[in-house]
Amino acid sequence: MQTVGTQRRQEWNGRIGTAMAFCVKMFLTAAASIAYVQVLWRTLKARKVKLGGIDAMFEVINNPLYFLSWELWRKGFDLVVLAGILWAIPVIAVFTPATLTIEKGKILAPSFHNMSLPLVNFSSPFVFTRYSTSPTAEGPTGPSIALARLLSSVAAQGAVLPVQRPFPDSPKVSYTLRFHGPSVSCGPLGGNSSFHNEYDEVYRYAFKHQGNTQMVYLGFVPMGGDYLDTDTSYEHQTLNGLQIATNGSVSQDSIPKVDGASTDHSRVFVIGTVDAHIDDWSASKNTIECGLYNSTYEAQFNFANGTQEIDVQLTERGNGVSEDNLAQQPPNVYQLAATYIMRGLDDVVVGIIRRDQSNLYSSSQIMSSSFMQARELQPMLLSGFGNITTDPSNPPTNTSLAQIMEQFVANVTVSLFSNKFFL
Repeated sequence: MQTVGTQRRQEWNGRIGTAMAFCVKMFLTAAASIAYVQVLWRTLKARKVKLGGIDAMFEVINNPLYFLSWELWRKGFDLVVLAGILWAIPVIAVFTPATLTIEKGKILAPSFHNMSLPLVNFSSPFVFTRYSTSPTAEGPTGPSIALARLLSSVAAQGAVLPVQRPFPDSPKVSYTLRFHGPSVSCGPLGGNSSFHNEYDEVYRYAFKHQGNTQMVYLGFVPMGGDYLDTDTSYEHQTLNGLQIATNGSVSQDSIPKVDGASTDHSRVFVIGTVDAHIDDWSASKNTIECGLYNSTYEAQFNFANGTQEIDVQLTERGNGVSEDNLAQQPPNVYQLAATYIMRGLDDVVVGIIRRDQSNLYSSSQIMSSSFMQARELQPMLLSGFGNITTDPSNPPTNTSLAQIMEQFVANVTVSLFSNKFFL
């Protein structure tokens, strides 16, 4: 159905349709009448018909009772057909043509508009970072206030922040946006078997020397050694970070939360709760390693009835991003944004959580985030002493911590469109 523009146009369409139907009916009646007379005389000339049959042939178009004449059916079947058509023509009046009324409905017809969609502003370093003097003097001192608020909001809610919809008066709006942004890829711990064995020994030793508490969570970053340490391998930096993070004599406040050692891409490692005897449990097999990359996203934005649905797909993963990018002059704003979004993830997951018979002691912000719904962290709330914590506001899910960490960075990237400051 095609939507008609105005009511006047509808009226003229109705008039034209009625006129055409009237003409069709008139010509059909005339044609059937003329044909009936011609067939009648041809029948009488060619066949012998009784007087009652002749009466029926002449009167059947005026009196339908003559359809009961057997002589009519036997000698003039063609006349029966034409008479039936003539009697059926008035029935057309029951189905009045061109009476379809088109009214304005509650659901409007779909419409398409060309519009300019916003993109994230990667031209100004002040959008994502703050400086004590100037961007080229000493480098950034931290994330901008707007980015810090966005990171904490997404970490707490575990979802994309509300995005302002275009065309607010439209009941439904949909559009697709393709853009570049940072992403995190999480997977198992890298390295070979000998590295894994040494990794397990370091963690097992730390686990057994926690005093009256039990280590139930650990998040750490790789660390390089002092200026005399020339080993910059992945394995060495990872073990060094693990040893320092689990060293009870080292203040948690002094443990770095940023990977300043890796040169290929920034990393963070997370180990969930031990759910078996420590001598039978492998920390290396239960470690999640996440790395920072440049990526391409495609997001489908759907707004309907006051709700928003955003389907985000990672279409391409590019090169890695490391803290080394902060030293570029002039500053690369895109790399700054990616680095400080990664730092936002580090702020949540880096730290250690211990528990005793009745309490949890945390130097990590993960307990105040939506990350706590990960299946790897559910055993944290249980121990040999029974339930420590029961909290219906944190229902468990079957989502892995790796998925939640990846989704966090994706949600932060898309949530940049929720604040005009970033556009």
